[in-house]
Amino acid sequence: MKYSKISSKTLSIITKAIVILFAPYLINTGCIKKEKEKELLTLSVSETLLSFTVSGGQQEFTINSNVDWTIHLDFIDWFTVSQSTGSNNGTITVTVNPNLSTYMRSDFITIISDSEGVENQHVTVWQEGINLIEPEMIFVQGGTFTMGCTSEQGDDCDDYELPAHQVTLSNFYIGKFEVTQAQWRSVMGDNPANFKGDNYPVEQVSWNNIQEFIYKINLVSGKQYRLPTEAEWEYAARGGNSGSSFKYSGSNIVGNVAWYDDNSDNRTHTVGGKSPNQLGIYDMSGNVWELCSDWYDDYNSNPQNNPIGPSSGDFRVCRGGGWNNSAGGMRVSNRSYSYLDSRNNQTGFRLAQSSN
Repeated sequence: MKYSKISSKTLSIITKAIVILFAPYLINTGCIKKEKEKELLTLSVSETLLSFTVSGGQQEFTINSNVDWTIHLDFIDWFTVSQSTGSNNGTITVTVNPNLSTYMRSDFITIISDSEGVENQHVTVWQEGINLIEPEMIFVQGGTFTMGCTSEQGDDCDDYELPAHQVTLSNFYIGKFEVTQAQWRSVMGDNPANFKGDNYPVEQVSWNNIQEFIYKINLVSGKQYRLPTEAEWEYAARGGNSGSSFKYSGSNIVGNVAWYDDNSDNRTHTVGGKSPNQLGIYDMSGNVWELCSDWYDDYNSNPQNNPIGPSSGDFRVCRGGGWNNSAGGMRVSNRSYSYLDSRNNQTGFRLAQSSN
């Protein structure tokens, strides 16, 4: 039998075919070792932008990775991250402080890996600034008046409005309107009110909440807003030294100047919706009760000069009556009180300033 010579080219083709045909068997039996695939190194983030309001807070993003990584913050003091190094996947919590300026701010979180061929990742942290809406203030010329139950109140006075007594006040400023929800939100970044509306009075705020608001608005504006004293409040509600004496703030007809239980439809209303008093101040009768700076206490008959109330107590003074009260609660001499941390949908405030 004759055998023809197989060329080297043909032999190479046959060999390759045999390897391809029997490769799975050879690998499984260990005759051939399969080359290990090289792992792909990855580093990515779930979010590239975190946006915050002026009040700050917390948000999270996820690092998806199979390499070691480090978070780099370049001299940033207005937010922090929950961890700065890690391996593989991780969830990062970003905590942002309140922004007490009118300017927005932003910075980068940079996630770095030393592994070759892995790109750094960046997350932008952005926070809005305060769009401050300051209150319109009315100048009140100082003077002397009788505080408490006076003749125009008739028989409606309660014991806690007695005795009537002489008070002398220096010049001051008081808000033309109750502080609105838009003004509150521009400073605090939230709106706690029950009856929503930018130009409605803010309510559901406690005396303590108001102190935080005053701290922030003073810090941003550079001014010295405060709550009025009880004496300042009543003097302004009575029209200051205008010489007029009304049962309610600006009128003896309650519906002309006040939102109260007979006309409120069981809710607050836009500030300035009723007639102003003699000084051009609105809503000092009705709409919402207004917190003052004083601790609540009984009156005494001694004449007083710029009184600020007792040095301690259990409650803070409220004046003016609210949307759910009867006409008697709208009277300029009527008084009430509130706990420091009490909040309800009937109580708000207006601001004051000293004149010097």
